[in-house]
Amino acid sequence: PARVRALRDATARPVEAGGLGHASAFNLLRLLRQVMAFAENVDLIAKGSNPARNFDLAAPPPRRRIWKAEHEAAFIAAAYELNMPSMALAIELALFTAQREGDLIGFTEPQLNSLDIFDRRMREFLAGEDGTVKGWTFEQGKTSNQYAAREMAIPLSAALLAKVAAVLRTNRARDRARTPPVL
Repeated sequence: PARVRALRDATARPVEAGGLGHASAFNLLRLLRQVMAFAENVDLIAKGSNPARNFDLAAPPPRRRIWKAEHEAAFIAAAYELNMPSMALAIELALFTAQREGDLIGFTEPQLNSLDIFDRRMREFLAGEDGTVKGWTFEQGKTSNQYAAREMAIPLSAALLAKVAAVLRTNRARDRARTPPVL
């Protein structure tokens, strides 16, 4: 918690004072909270030990700016130029699926499944080389009701699926090369 407060204090200052500004600091800390919650869920840190659970920074008012296609393309190109392909894939997944950051962070290999698409034209559009349609399946909690959850099944285009599959292969190879290997 002390490090989170120090990060908040350093980033929440105005840009002119060397900070990121209120909105950027809030979004950074919110993302940290989500990443740490994921770490709790997969037992990387102890349950209930998320230091970013409460960072005492009010949510900024909503912005009404929408990126244009050229902004999205520039972000993706910059991520590749900076050798951050996972950032490029994250934005591509976000744009294609329109899902929240927390759900994107939690996307795991077992959530990639074959889907039944009965519309012929849609199936042809989405099918990979083997003729199957795969997509992201998960249970999405709804913030308006803590007990409500919705089963989601979002088919991925063949091009996006190929990128996801490549990242999964790379991550699996990296994990198996570790000592001890992660299986």
